[in-house]
Amino acid sequence: MGRGFTVIELVVAIALSAIVVMSAMSVMFFLTSSEERLSKRFDDQEALIVTQTVVRRAMGSLIAAKPQEPGPRGGAGTVRGAGEESGMEAEGEAPADDLTDLIVSVTGDAALAEALTAASDRPNFELYFDEVGGMVVPALEVKVMESPVPPPSDAWEASEVLGVEQFLPVRGVFETLVLDDGLALQWRPVNPPAAPTLLIRGLAAIEWYCLPHKEDWVDVYAAYLQRSFPAGVRLVMWTNNGTHVDWFFDTATTTPEGL
Repeated sequence: MGRGFTVIELVVAIALSAIVVMSAMSVMFFLTSSEERLSKRFDDQEALIVTQTVVRRAMGSLIAAKPQEPGPRGGAGTVRGAGEESGMEAEGEAPADDLTDLIVSVTGDAALAEALTAASDRPNFELYFDEVGGMVVPALEVKVMESPVPPPSDAWEASEVLGVEQFLPVRGVFETLVLDDGLALQWRPVNPPAAPTLLIRGLAAIEWYCLPHKEDWVDVYAAYLQRSFPAGVRLVMWTNNGTHVDWFFDTATTTPEGL
């Protein structure tokens, strides 16, 4: 008969088995963690693609004001922070009160009329900071040829029934939200008002910059006339999952007749 295992041999065998099991568990844990990280990174990429597309559409269809014809007093004021001639009431533009009365007469909704004309005295491009949830966060307000976010299907159908043009100038703001899982970026139409669209959430940080002509990057700026619009806009974001993006968007500015 063969001899049995000694105590030392049994201890060594158990130790080796434990090492093998722990190694296998470590590999499984590593694979699981890697899969979770890759899944989160994939979710980041999907939201980042949407965000990049929406911002690019907006920056490619910016609206500037038509320069005001010189009046008896020279006519031009100054937009806050813009350091430029504003030309707030361009030639042919109806005064705010007349425009409000006109909208009320058409829609019968005084609240809607006030909302549509409330932002008429703001710059067409404004990069500023706002306080949200106890934090100071950046925001970018722009006026664009059409909404960079496709309207919901019910809004599309309603516009066809009413005979309203679907693509109209929109003033909206890319604003930062403070949520439970971090920061978020959304597009919110201001004029005409509409439901906001959440673009991306789970952000650790977000920064906006613009590049005025022949100047350095700045994080606070305003423009009304076409000559003062920045040459480009920069958006920098970090996600909670470690993804980092640094995008530059060329700006395209037009001055449509009657706007």
